[in-house]
Amino acid sequence: MGNAGSSGAQFLLSLVLVARLPAAGFGQFTFLLLLAQFIMAVAAALFAAPVASLQREPEPDGQDAWVALIGLQLLFVIPAAGVAIGAAMLVGADGRAAPAFGLVVVLGCLRQFGRISQYSRSDQRGVALSDALFCLILLGGIALLLIAPTAQALLLAFASLALAHALGIIPLAGQFSALGRSASGLGAKMGMLARYRSIWGQYSRWSLLGVISTEATANAHSYLVTLALGPGGYGAIAASAVLTRPGNVALIALGEFERARLGRLHALGGDLAGSRRLFIAAAAIVWLASAGLTAAVLIWFPDLLLERGYEPAAFAIAAWGWLAVLLARCAYLPASTEMQALGAFRELAWPTVIAMPVSIAGTVILLHYASPSWTLAAITLGQIVAGALILIRYRGLMTRSET
Repeated sequence: MGNAGSSGAQFLLSLVLVARLPAAGFGQFTFLLLLAQFIMAVAAALFAAPVASLQREPEPDGQDAWVALIGLQLLFVIPAAGVAIGAAMLVGADGRAAPAFGLVVVLGCLRQFGRISQYSRSDQRGVALSDALFCLILLGGIALLLIAPTAQALLLAFASLALAHALGIIPLAGQFSALGRSASGLGAKMGMLARYRSIWGQYSRWSLLGVISTEATANAHSYLVTLALGPGGYGAIAASAVLTRPGNVALIALGEFERARLGRLHALGGDLAGSRRLFIAAAAIVWLASAGLTAAVLIWFPDLLLERGYEPAAFAIAAWGWLAVLLARCAYLPASTEMQALGAFRELAWPTVIAMPVSIAGTVILLHYASPSWTLAAITLGQIVAGALILIRYRGLMTRSET
C-alpha cells in the first residue's frame, strides 16, 4: 500500500504540473526528475544495491560493510547536490528552484538507502511508515499547487518532494544510527574506505557500470532531445510519460522489495519458484494497469493532458512508445532483480553495455529523420536487446547455481 500511495501521489503531482506549466516548463520539470532518478540510481549502485548481498556475510564482516556503506552514502550526497543544482540552473531553473531540487536529490538518496537497508533486514513496518509520510506530505504540496501562482509551481513541486523525503527518513533513522555507534575517529573512517574497496571490487563497480549503461539505453532520448531542442522540444515526450510514471515508480518499488526478499530466500532457503511467479504476475499487473490508463486517456479523455498545446499525434506516438518501453522492462525485471540479489552485478552490467549503442545510435538517427516522439522506438529496441541478453545470462546463472 505504501508503494501504491507513493506512486499515486507522484502521478498526481505530474498531472497537476502538466496542466499548469507550459510545455517548456513541464519538460524542464520532467528532465530534472529524470536526472534525480539517475543520481539516486548511481547512489543505489554504489551503496544500497550491495546490502542485499552482504546480508549473507557472517558477523562482524557484514556489520562492518554495512557501516562503511552508510558513511560513504552520507559523503556522496555532497557532490550529488552540487551536480543537481548546477544541472537545474543549466536548464533554466531559478535561484530558488535549483537549491530545492538539490535537496530533493540529497534527501531522496538518503531515504532510498534507508528503505533498501531496512527491507534487507526484514523490517517492513518502517518502510511502510516512510512511504505513508512521503505520500501525505506530497499530497499536501499538491493541494497547495492547485492554488499557487504558476510562476511558483516548479519551486513548490521541488520543495514538496524535498519535505516529503525528509519526513520519510524519520522512520528509517535506525538504519543510520549504527554509523554513530560504530564509526568515530580517523581510524574508523580509514577502515570504512578499506572495507569499501572489497565491496567496490566485488559488487559496486559492476553495479555502477550497469546503471550508467542502463541510463544510456533507457533514457538516451531524454538527454539528446533536450540537448538538441531544449526543454520545449522534450515537452510532448515528458507529458505523455505521465501516463506510465505510476507504473515506473511501482516497478522501482517492486524491485527494491523483491531484491531483499529473494536475497533472503537464497540465503536461508524458501519457495523461490513461488516467489518468482508472484514477481512476474505483479510486473504484468503493473503493465496492464498502465496500458489501461493510457488507453482510457487517449480514447476518452484526450484533452486532459493536451490543454497546454501538445500536438495530439506526437503525444499519442510518445504515449504508446512509453508503454512499449515499460513492457520490455517488465519482461526482464524479475530476472535482473534476482541477479542483483545474488550479487551478479558483473553479469548484469554487460547486456546494457552492449545494448547502449543501439539506443544512442537509433535516437540520433530518428531525431534527424523523424519527430522527437519516435525516438522512443530506439529506446524500446535497446531495452529488448538488453532484456534478451539479461535473460540468457540469468538462465546460465540459475543453471550453475542449481548444479
